[in-house]
Order: sequence, then C-alpha cells, then structure tokens
Amino acid sequence: MFRRLLSRVQNGTLHMFRRHLLLTNILITGSFSAVGDCVEQQYEKYKDPSRNYQLRRTFNMTTAGLTTGVVCHYWYIWLDDLKLTGSPLKIALKRVLLDQLINSPATIATFFITLAILEGVSLYELKQELRCKSTKVYLSSGLSGARPQLINFLWLPGQFQSPIHYTIVCLKTFS
Repeated sequence: MFRRLLSRVQNGTLHMFRRHLLLTNILITGSFSAVGDCVEQQYEKYKDPSRNYQLRRTFNMTTAGLTTGVVCHYWYIWLDDLKLTGSPLKIALKRVLLDQLINSPATIATFFITLAILEGVSLYELKQELRCKSTKVYLSSGLSGARPQLINFLWLPGQFQSPIHYTIVCLKTFS
C-alpha cells in the first residue's frame, strides 16, 4: 500500500514537472516562502511569547515567493537554452556566474518590490530598504547559493533546477 502511494506521488510530481513546470516552480517557491515565514514567526514567538502570529505577513511572504518563482522559471528556461561551450564543469560554472550576476539581483529586486506593493510602502521607503538589505541578501545568495546552483547545473535537467535557494536567502533577511 505504501509503495503504491509513493509511486502515485512520484508519478504526480513528474507529471507536474513535465506538463506544468511554471505552476510547479511557482508552487515550490510560494510554499517555501510560506513555510519559512511560519517557522520564523514560531521562533519569534518562542523568543517573545507576547508576539502574535501575523497571517498577513505570511500571505505577503508567500506572494513574494510566488513572484520570484515566475522570474526564476523564465530565467532557467533562458539559461538552459543558452549555448555555452566547454566541459560540463566549465558550463556549470559559467551558469552559476551568470545566475549570480543577472538573476540574483533580479530575483532579489522582485522579492522586495512585491513586498513593498503588498505592504503599501512608498517608493522612498522601498529604495531605503533596498539600500539597507539588498547587499546583505545578494552576498548571502552568493555565499549560500553558489554551491547548490553548481550541483543544480551539473547534474539536474533544466526542468528540475530550482529557485528555492533565492527564497531561503530572502527569508533569512527578515530574521
């Protein structure tokens, strides 16, 4: 019975990756954002029991995760179609470099802009937040995301390459 259930889950997952890749990427990043914020709020409540859970914050973080999923989805399609030359390792390293130089800033900006819109933040406040946090997020992304991305680009087919590390790095910023 367990094997049958596991087989169905595996087949369903493969179906989603093959037929509904955009939706799958959006759901992955949105889910990680939601779970990450829930864990973070539980930790904050543990440190300060008088804190209340903020459902709106989780909604905002989830939505920001959904938008970064869209950006990353199309980025990985473009990057996968890009004709790079060299050994598999050199190609993967070039992709990591492009990912860090182009996609990382775009994803981080998308995340912060989405939150600013949802929270009704002014353009001035958005600029201040980007100045204050974007460098920290970018450096965290480079330090924590480059190795997983290298594994992504070396061993996983394009449809399974994941934008999850950007979501995790953005969530860390709000800790």
